Amino acid sequence: MMPQLAEEEEDDDSEDEEDVATATAATAAEDAAETIEQHKNAFTRLVRERLIYGLLEGFEYDDIDWNDSLDVDVDQQHEDAWFDADDDEEEAPMAVDRSATPDY
Repeated sequence: MMPQLAEEEEDDDSEDEEDVATATAATAAEDAAETIEQHKNAFTRLVRERLIYGLLEGFEYDDIDWNDSLDVDVDQQHEDAWFDADDDEEEAPMAVDRSATPDY
């Protein structure tokens, strides 16, 4: 009878080891996916920052900066509205409420 118990224990141990190996592989795959996503985000951020600060070598910034066809119309509309609002402020003098101003 004893040899049979030993075989059952070995089977249980091997099943436990397989479960642990499967769980470890799943965790490793999740960690790898997370790491890949983190590296992708870091790379994207680095390239974006280098582009913004003009640090990308071999990139022709003037081709982008001075090409009006690349401007989005929505940006132009916002810009026009901003200037219009600025003009409206200049035309109408601000009323100053002096009721709370102390008399010296």
